[in-house]
Amino acid sequence: MIKFKITQPSLKNKKAYTLIELSITILIISLLMAGVFSFATGSINNAKSALTTQRRDEIYESMGTYLMVNKRLPCPASILTSKVNDANYGQEVGAGTGCEGAGVYKSSTSGNLFFGGVPIRALNLSSEYAEDGYGNKFNYIIDRRFTYNFIATGSTLNDVGPSFGTADLALNVIAIKERQTKEQTSASLSPVSLIEEPPIFVLLSAGENGLRAFNAESGLQNDIDSTDPEEVNNQITGFIDSASPPTAVFDNIFIVKSLVSDNFDDIVFYKTRSDFKAKFSAERLIYCKGSDDMVGLGYTKRSLYYDQYLYAQAKCTNPISTDPLTYVIKIMRCQIDGEWSHVLFTCP
Repeated sequence: MIKFKITQPSLKNKKAYTLIELSITILIISLLMAGVFSFATGSINNAKSALTTQRRDEIYESMGTYLMVNKRLPCPASILTSKVNDANYGQEVGAGTGCEGAGVYKSSTSGNLFFGGVPIRALNLSSEYAEDGYGNKFNYIIDRRFTYNFIATGSTLNDVGPSFGTADLALNVIAIKERQTKEQTSASLSPVSLIEEPPIFVLLSAGENGLRAFNAESGLQNDIDSTDPEEVNNQITGFIDSASPPTAVFDNIFIVKSLVSDNFDDIVFYKTRSDFKAKFSAERLIYCKGSDDMVGLGYTKRSLYYDQYLYAQAKCTNPISTDPLTYVIKIMRCQIDGEWSHVLFTCP
């Protein structure tokens, strides 16, 4: 009879992990997981930033279309409404008459600077365009002089009120700046101005941290971070709803970059009247202002729009005709830059 001998494996051949080896293995796994998580988080934040940019650009395009149809820019919508259950979400407030109404706030430092939400209904945009990629509402700040109804009587304009083409840019209602040194955070030194022509509107996202932004779901304002003084930039506080119109504490300076803060992540988008004119061919909305000098040259004091002609009252003898009933007239033309040009300046 054949017998088989079963042998047990020797314990001497078994090799267990030491605590050091286990620790190293766990550390490597942790680092790999952290890397994957960091990559995923970065990808998500990049996607949200890209979505913010895409919506911002689409809002600007829609504003240009609105301008060419209505010959003015839209007023803000109420910043206090919720997209969940408010029928007035994204509805323009005070359309064409000064932007005054509930949920839209006048600046504490400028009577022409108003703040609210994006008027998506006026711009024919869906509700998500009222918010950035982080789920907070865009702040829509505008110089309301560019929102008043167009003054259509171009041939008889004299002393005109404000409109997109007649507002005086010298008032400089909005300024765009950046902070380059820590000293510029003090009250005695100002940030560096980036552009010469003042913007006529600002579209502002509070960025990833969302500090002091208005939540699109609730319509409520997020908390403020008091640990970084640079986060005070661009924030709007001190709301007084009982005032007429409602007011809030914010100035006309918007910081687009702060080189002294690691937390500041606001996304500031702005455009000037020249930007609108160049991109959307809005020259016909720009006017040439009448002046007293016209009277001395034989003209009636008038303000006209681009490509309109002003004819002098005085008649000049026609040098190529002996007929005393034929004559020529001095002519001025409103140019694309809002300046007059002399088509025929002096009598022959």
